[in-house]
Amino acid sequence: MPEKSLKHEYDYSKYKLYKNNLKNSWNIKERNFTERLLTFFNKSPKNKFIVEITNYGPLGFYNSWKNIITINMNNPHPISTIKHEMVHIMIEPFIKKYNINQKQKEATVDSLLTIIQK
Repeated sequence: MPEKSLKHEYDYSKYKLYKNNLKNSWNIKERNFTERLLTFFNKSPKNKFIVEITNYGPLGFYNSWKNIITINMNNPHPISTIKHEMVHIMIEPFIKKYNINQKQKEATVDSLLTIIQK
């Protein structure tokens, strides 16, 4: 159960403010990352990623079937996490096809991030 009142925990204005700040940060730090990522994987520029905001759970996670990234408002590095989760979404078909373990998957994501962010 939330430690504070439900009204405080689910205050829409808090989420809206976070969303606006996240959008502004993304616009500054994105540097064509999405375009480079989609080009790297030979995907259409029409490919979209949806970012959802939560106040609970892990700092970030993804749903590869729907291209959804969920980011926790308490994450100190949300832009880096979003980029990380975007790469996860893009490599998920390969991960499943070749039965890649978690450690290898994270190493692959980190390596690809290094390449794509240059």
